[in-house]
Amino acid sequence: MITAQRNYQQGRVHFNRLNDYYIRAIQTTIEQLEATGSPVISDGEQTKSSFLTYPIFALFNEYYAFSSDCFSLKFSDGHRRLLPRLIKAPFRYAVYAHTYIDAAKQITKLPIK
Repeated sequence: MITAQRNYQQGRVHFNRLNDYYIRAIQTTIEQLEATGSPVISDGEQTKSSFLTYPIFALFNEYYAFSSDCFSLKFSDGHRRLLPRLIKAPFRYAVYAHTYIDAAKQITKLPIK
């Protein structure tokens, strides 16, 4: 998933192709969690690029919306999260939280956390 997301951000993969990777990751995660017998499962957050930017991740390739001059947060383990700077209005979310639950509900009948 990390490579697919990076390829998307760099314009080497179209969002529809990235979505194919997402679906497979969700299916695998849910199947493995169901196999444990857990009464409540999660999609594993496989499709979220970052807890900071997931609502706008699909907009990153819209060159007119964000500047490449980003604010960067460095975490204690050394990884970084970039926070893009909006350069053109209007701002809009690309995805809403319920879409992650909706996708998981198509794969399982168990309650989803």
